[in-house]
Amino acid sequence: MNSLCTLKKVYSVIWKQFPKYVIWSIVLALLKITVPFLYIFFVQILTDLLLTDTSLEKLGILCIGFLALNGSISILDNKLSQKLAIWGNELNNRFEADINRCILQLDYEYLENPEILDKRDRAIEGIRENNGTNLSGINLNFIEIVSSAFVMAGTIYMVSTLSFLVMVFLIVTVVVTLIIENKMAIVELDSWKKWVPLNRRFRVVYNLMYDFKNAQDIRLYRTYDFFSKKTEAYNEDSYKVLLEEGAMTSHYTCIKHFLTAIQFLGIQFIVIYQTIQGWITIGEYVMYINAANSFTKSAMTIVKEIASVKKKLLYLNEYFEFLELPRKDDSVGQIIPKKPHKIEFRNVSFRYPGSDTDILRHINISIDLNDKVGIVGRNGAGKTTFVKLLLRFFDPTEGTILLDGIDIKSLDYKEYLSLFAAVFQDFNIYPITIEENITCKSGEGHIEEVMEILRSLQMENKLTKYKNELNTIASKTMDAEGADFSGGEKQMIAMARAIYKDSPILILDEPTASLDAKAENLLYEKYEEFSSGKMSFFISHRLASCIFCDEILVFEQGQIVQRGNHATLMKDVEGLYAQMFTLQAQHYENKESQEKSIDRRNSIEV
Repeated sequence: MNSLCTLKKVYSVIWKQFPKYVIWSIVLALLKITVPFLYIFFVQILTDLLLTDTSLEKLGILCIGFLALNGSISILDNKLSQKLAIWGNELNNRFEADINRCILQLDYEYLENPEILDKRDRAIEGIRENNGTNLSGINLNFIEIVSSAFVMAGTIYMVSTLSFLVMVFLIVTVVVTLIIENKMAIVELDSWKKWVPLNRRFRVVYNLMYDFKNAQDIRLYRTYDFFSKKTEAYNEDSYKVLLEEGAMTSHYTCIKHFLTAIQFLGIQFIVIYQTIQGWITIGEYVMYINAANSFTKSAMTIVKEIASVKKKLLYLNEYFEFLELPRKDDSVGQIIPKKPHKIEFRNVSFRYPGSDTDILRHINISIDLNDKVGIVGRNGAGKTTFVKLLLRFFDPTEGTILLDGIDIKSLDYKEYLSLFAAVFQDFNIYPITIEENITCKSGEGHIEEVMEILRSLQMENKLTKYKNELNTIASKTMDAEGADFSGGEKQMIAMARAIYKDSPILILDEPTASLDAKAENLLYEKYEEFSSGKMSFFISHRLASCIFCDEILVFEQGQIVQRGNHATLMKDVEGLYAQMFTLQAQHYENKESQEKSIDRRNSIEV
């Protein structure tokens, strides 16, 4: 039943996108039906004619007619097959584009779920199986099935006029073969399901070895052999799965060959016996043998193609199930104001799927427009999770997040995200032009605005080194004339991206992690300008960077244990904020003292 539902989905998509593809497929199937019968009747007529009438004129007319008809069908078959191959390739590309789009829009919570990641890999394999020809391949399978079914129907009628016993014998062997092919398909699918997660783990480790970002660590710590052993272990597991599959399918294959041999001998014995008895002519003997062979060939083709279609539909079912995963990106809700005035966390708790431990517990906080909020705390205290809930990457396990009094889950998801601009700790710079990295749009037309932002971040001098300036590709691996940015410069480009978006809510997650002291000081100076008229969240381990915030939220073990501005929090000398701030201050004082001591010693030596 699932296969039929999947088949319906496949053809509904094909008909919607390429109706002519289906129509010309039917024409191709009709052409394929005529060829076997053309050969069957031609050989019968030719054999009887040679035995009864040796007229060269009749033989010539018969042969010329056969060649003309067969040649015309072959030319049409070839032309249609080429056309369908081109359309099929485009169809496959569209299906693959759909899954790529789905992966990009997949809810963030799924990206951390191994079961969903396995489903994603099965979906990708589902459309790429057989070198990515699954969709057009299914249609070609059906052309073979339909044409073979008509040929089989015609030949079984012809064989039944010879002997009912022959007809039953043929049908029984075909049914048994179909059962065997079905069992082989099940074995292969079970093997494939075991293989997919192993392959994903193999690719993760394999990519670690060959990612340029890891080249220094791999060489320094000599981890190549370690990772190689990991990949070998996954390969061994995959090999065991394939061995099990091979052992099962080899038994079934032997049974199939045995049945084929029995069928061939049985048909030959019956037809030869009737010819010897004079019940049929030599021409009829040839016709019945060819008809029986055509029946067997068509039946085997149907068995093979049905098994292939069923297997591909099982793969494609994974594809459609993945596409049908619920996505917030598709949700349409209430339209929201362009400039919100208040965000409120009301008794919000959260735990990750499959876990029974709360990462955040009973968070109650209200943030108004123009508030500059600092978020601090130890690693694992819940700071990043708080932001993920704010951005609706996850939904609360308990409680409600409100935007101007409205539950954010009832708001239009795309519109809601448009309210935010962020610089994350693990930000990305893409191998596209610098302008496109900042505007996230194709083409020109934003140069002056982008240059003004980069100028304010003191990045203009860096761009003048490249002849294409903003049109320079931000990657030397993509373009020999591309830009080579330091970590701090990349972070400034990420900052420029957030500034350019000009959203009413700004989130900065460790925005100075890769910056030197001068660039960090510049960012602090510009923060007031960037966040003017906005609601902003500043997440940092460096507590000194939160001094300018209107309010600081101190997280500890998933709760907000302190809140207030810097001066207020420092008055509570026993509080976590004051203790952490004092420890960091002592660290920087000691570091500064050491640097001054080194400078004094160097000056004496000089």
